[in-house]
Amino acid sequence: MFLSMGVAWTWDPFVLDAMKVNWHYLLPNALLAYALNLIIAVVLKNCSTMGFILAGMVKDILIVVVSSQLFGDPVSSLQYVGFSITLAGCGAWSLLKLSPNGGMALALRTLTGMPEEKGERQPLVPEKGSQKESA
Repeated sequence: MFLSMGVAWTWDPFVLDAMKVNWHYLLPNALLAYALNLIIAVVLKNCSTMGFILAGMVKDILIVVVSSQLFGDPVSSLQYVGFSITLAGCGAWSLLKLSPNGGMALALRTLTGMPEEKGERQPLVPEKGSQKESA
């Protein structure tokens, strides 16, 4: 609704003429955007959130490297640092998920002052053979 008000407020009657002239650019662009949304839905369904983030990071790194090689764009030190920190964070998250009680997790818990993780107080699904299940 909000965007519709903006379109109505700034409407230019020449937009339709421009669409007729440039339809051969708009149609492939719309199809590509639709395909991208489908691919994102499939990847999110079949992959973890971290896998999706890593795929996005690989895409961003490839864009920077290819533009640097093809067009001679300089890669700034800030880009190197940013990509390195993000990939290190993804790696640390994966290590913590693999071994939540490992040395790295304990060191991070100590450094950040996080309390020790305790199990569920009341499970969402009762265990087999419990009294609540038989009642």
